[in-house]
Amino acid sequence: METTGRNTEQIILEAAEQEFLLHGFEGTKTTDIANRAGVNHALLHYYYRTKENLFNRIFEQKMQLFGCALVDIFNGSTLPLVEQIVCAAGKHFDFLADNPGMSRLLLTEVLCKPSRMEQLMTHLDKLKEEVLQPMQEALDSEADAGHMARIDAVMLLMNIVQLNICAVVIQPYVQAYADNFGERRHFLALRREENLCIIRKRLAPDSEETKTTATPS
Repeated sequence: METTGRNTEQIILEAAEQEFLLHGFEGTKTTDIANRAGVNHALLHYYYRTKENLFNRIFEQKMQLFGCALVDIFNGSTLPLVEQIVCAAGKHFDFLADNPGMSRLLLTEVLCKPSRMEQLMTHLDKLKEEVLQPMQEALDSEADAGHMARIDAVMLLMNIVQLNICAVVIQPYVQAYADNFGERRHFLALRREENLCIIRKRLAPDSEETKTTATPS
């Protein structure tokens, strides 16, 4: 019985995600979510109470996945730090490419609603505590050894997030006006490699950025 309950809960959550992607938060109705999930409205209310609770659950899940896709740098790999960073940036791009509608939805919600921004900041605070300090120490150590350019960890993560999110979000509009990239998968593969090339060049020890101070005092 408990397993059935968990399955029903997940089915409702997946249906809600599809409705939010199609209609946005404001345009989504709980009755439509219930219909897509194949359950009655009372059962949806039993599990999640409100549309806001449903969206918050999805928002939290996606933020955690975004974070995991991005910060999987210190994973016990024996690769040089630069290669670990490039690999993590590639995984982050792949996650965003697999969830293009969700990327646009979450971006819109965060920009338009203070409450969503507060949720995002909670995740960023956790990221700062668990990841940024050891990442900065590793980056500084590699820079001191001459293995890579000096860079602030926050700036590095911003570079990766900005490049990847921008590519995925604007991909439909770019391809609408430039038809020489072929299908979506081909375009994103090209953009992925371009993004990783940019990150790799920024981290290269002989990059122009090494001539400036990249880490704040």
